[in-house]
Amino acid sequence: MAKHPKDHSALDIALSDVLKELLDASPLSLRGAAKAAGMSHNRLGKITRHDTPPASPGEIDHIAKVFGTTASAVFAAAELRLVSSDGYALAASDPRADETSADGNDAAAEDGQSV
Repeated sequence: MAKHPKDHSALDIALSDVLKELLDASPLSLRGAAKAAGMSHNRLGKITRHDTPPASPGEIDHIAKVFGTTASAVFAAAELRLVSSDGYALAASDPRADETSADGNDAAAEDGQSV
């Protein structure tokens, strides 16, 4: 293990929670799911317990496939939790978030909307 383990972000925790719920809802055991995902049961256990390091996108993809879903769906479910639980809104959810008008002002602000 690294001398200074990486802290988990809110998204890392939400991703682990989604994966844990998929595991709990499936008929597979931790060992069975890990084997199907091509990883050790120790690693899958660490991911679902929020141990370090957090799951990589590749690991999330392998685990998601075991449960008949996609990494994109897992990320979307995790991001939705952040939006609903913390009132946290992703800037990317507003496609105009990075737009500026010709005069350099924020396009959303010109419409009287907050970003």
